[in-house]
Amino acid sequence: ENLGYPVGEAIPGTGEWVTLPVITPATTVTVAPSTTKATEASTTAEPSEVITTTEPTTAELTTTEPTTAELTTEPTTAEPVITEPSEIVTDPYEDPTDPPVYGEAKTVYFSNNKFWQGEVYAYIWDANDYKPAEWPGLPMTFVKTNDYGESIFSVEVPAGMTYIIFTDGSSQSVDIDLTLESQNGFYLTDADAEGKYAYGTYDFV
Repeated sequence: ENLGYPVGEAIPGTGEWVTLPVITPATTVTVAPSTTKATEASTTAEPSEVITTTEPTTAELTTTEPTTAELTTEPTTAEPVITEPSEIVTDPYEDPTDPPVYGEAKTVYFSNNKFWQGEVYAYIWDANDYKPAEWPGLPMTFVKTNDYGESIFSVEVPAGMTYIIFTDGSSQSVDIDLTLESQNGFYLTDADAEGKYAYGTYDFV
């Protein structure tokens, strides 16, 4: 506004000059044609961020108490079967080639005071009827002639033998139980009704 002062005049008291108003030329804006059909207007939508928050679940622990199986069957105790051993009876003397083993043997002596002629024998056996030799027995060994002119014979008797008969094969003594006699010498006395001779004993040294 020039307040009525001509252009180029000084405005009194202000030190300002009246000037023409400055006209700023208009700016022409050229609008480029749209390459997008109106019907195909694109709408740009910002992608929406979907955040799903899931609360963590805590699985509850299921505690199963151990079960103890109860035995429904009573334990059975097998009763021992006792088998009676069968008694096997064997004759240890059945085989004459394998006689039983005895302890120490002893020597007995016989005085042939009946003057039997020929061989003199000792028929020996034990409580189990074992016989080292069948009748008439073991031949006796001549030892010497005594002061009475009697022949003295000897024989080895295994320990364990209990009975003896002195004989020449026809005449004989009675059965003599050796367990009852402590002396080792024998002689004959009188014959009984069966013709068997009784005996006496002595110590032969």
